[in-house]
Amino acid sequence: QNDKLDIIMNEKKNGKNIVFVGDDPLDKDILKASNVGISLAKKDCDFCFKNSDVIIFDKAFGKTKDLMKIAKIIDKKAKKNLLMIMVSKILLMILSLLGYGPIWLSIVSDVGILIFTIISSVNILKKKI
Repeated sequence: QNDKLDIIMNEKKNGKNIVFVGDDPLDKDILKASNVGISLAKKDCDFCFKNSDVIIFDKAFGKTKDLMKIAKIIDKKAKKNLLMIMVSKILLMILSLLGYGPIWLSIVSDVGILIFTIISSVNILKKKI
């Protein structure tokens, strides 16, 4: 167990993000040290609740595939929203520098983009997996 912990600490020092999956009470220090600790847990698993960021219960192992699909959907939506925000901000900045962007246009477009991205993000909840 100490070898695993040493490896994780060394990799973190090198700037890497570590995800560790454990199912043993001896893994608690490693789960704590990793950036994301995932426990494969049974019903009464105190060390899991105290040391893990994500807990997968024994009856939910089959849902891991769905979890990955959801993560991909969220990642895609976040990148799309970020791109839209960045493009609109750059466009408004250029318009303002050229003298065609009054302050009211910046405020209205900023609020409009914010509302659009919130609605777009909430629509993730309606996706069927």
